[in-house]
Amino acid sequence: MSKITWYLGILLWGISLVLLVAAYTDVWPNHTLSHYRYLLGIGFIVLTGLLKEAYRKRQQ
Repeated sequence: MSKITWYLGILLWGISLVLLVAAYTDVWPNHTLSHYRYLLGIGFIVLTGLLKEAYRKRQQ
């Protein structure tokens, strides 16, 4: 995995973390993200798992 791909994955993970926090805190009532909070949560868990496996393969 190239460094550019790795950094893009980390950037995507950071953006998804911010979206997840925004969806679960209900800062804005009736916000679009609040309707998809469970989907964002599952997507964040999947993305974290994929990055974890990519990191393990990169270290070997």
